[in-house]
Amino acid sequence: MSGYPFLTLTGTARERGYQYGSQVPELIKKNIAFYRTMFEGFGVPWETAGKISKKFEPFIRDYYPEALEEIAGVAEGANLSYEDILTINCRSEILFAKPDGCTTSCRNNPATAILISVKLGTGSNRLATRRSFWKFMLKDSRRF
Repeated sequence: MSGYPFLTLTGTARERGYQYGSQVPELIKKNIAFYRTMFEGFGVPWETAGKISKKFEPFIRDYYPEALEEIAGVAEGANLSYEDILTINCRSEILFAKPDGCTTSCRNNPATAILISVKLGTGSNRLATRRSFWKFMLKDSRRF
């Protein structure tokens, strides 16, 4: 597949999620594989990330319950676990939930994205950087 897929999704949130999951399951699997590796690189096992993602469910349900229905539909359509789909949708919240250090933002020039780096973990010298870095690494897994 070259470029981004063009999909037409209709129906309820769950139906749209199912359609999405069933039409691009391999892209979703690549996305999960990417984030599994990234989380583990930052010392967060995928299973731990899944448990953390469940803590966000009440907030998502209060703010936008249809999102959880769509996540459930994606999982069903792609034949993947609900927890995996929830986890990749909570990826930033999971990584940035417990920063132990300062947050830095910089702008290289007006045409580039803002980069945000957060020190992760007590005594850690690891940084998670958001925007350009992740966009480059995700070019073949397509965010959704």
